[in-house]
Amino acid sequence: ALPAFAQTTAQTPNAPAAPAGPLTDDSKSLFSPSWNSLQILGRLSSVSGDPARWQRYQGLRDGLLFTAARTERATADYNVSAAADNVGWRGQRFVGNYERIGLFKLSGLWDQIPQFYSVDTRTPFTSGGEGVLLLDDAAQRAAHHNAYLPISPQFDLRERRDIGTVRLDATPTVALDVHGGFTTTRHSGELPWGADFGFSNDNEVALPYKSRTNDFDLGAEWTNQRAMLRAGYTGSWFNNQDDTLTWDNPLVLTDTATAGPGRGRTALWPTNSLQMLSTAGYAKFAHRTQVTGSLAYGWWNNNETLLPFTINSALPQLTLPRATAE
Repeated sequence: ALPAFAQTTAQTPNAPAAPAGPLTDDSKSLFSPSWNSLQILGRLSSVSGDPARWQRYQGLRDGLLFTAARTERATADYNVSAAADNVGWRGQRFVGNYERIGLFKLSGLWDQIPQFYSVDTRTPFTSGGEGVLLLDDAAQRAAHHNAYLPISPQFDLRERRDIGTVRLDATPTVALDVHGGFTTTRHSGELPWGADFGFSNDNEVALPYKSRTNDFDLGAEWTNQRAMLRAGYTGSWFNNQDDTLTWDNPLVLTDTATAGPGRGRTALWPTNSLQMLSTAGYAKFAHRTQVTGSLAYGWWNNNETLLPFTINSALPQLTLPRATAE
């Protein structure tokens, strides 16, 4: 007779071994965030070539860097997370989220996006107030481009967008969803811009730019197994604080009827707004019938003051057809 363990082995030679426990996948994506961690490091860099192109949308100067900060706390009832990148540097970013499971979610974002155009920009134009670029009178009297080279200091040509967003998504009942959000975008800095008086007097200037855009939306949706109804409001307001550019003529000091004006002027992006109310829904009926419909009503506004036909005081001033864009 065989021992008991030998008999069992002989009777089931191909029986699979029982698993030790539940199978789990411990692999992790390369792009998954590492929660409850941060990075503090030093940055030392060297570049050969154009440093502006190398850091077109970020700041890569030398120094201490605090970045990749991630924290999260989660329970069966709620989830809280926050993140911060490049704190104190150009291109810093902050994110926060708070969620009550099954009830609502509140999220926020602050993002700075720099744009670095060049380090070797030079210009003789100086600021004369909002949207006004001035030249030295003596250089204008010389009426020669070479007069401006000695009075054109170098500067870094940059601009930046600051974007702030807050959103709320809530589910008061099983059948009702409510959502809304607000985003504000501030755009400031200087842009490379063409300001000419014809082919023989074409100039590139650093356009001073400062604007803000505010976007707001609010909506709700009710649904069950046989019907759905959705309604919402959307609004967007753009405010250009420097909506006109005025610049001195490098080759003419005062207005003349023949040589041209002493200054140029152009309209830039106009302040405007857009708002819209919308609704949509459907209802199911017998015999595989469904009625679906939507309705939207929107209104746009652009009422900027129109510029005169010419800035040249030596020319006749024509009457405008209306005072504003209407």
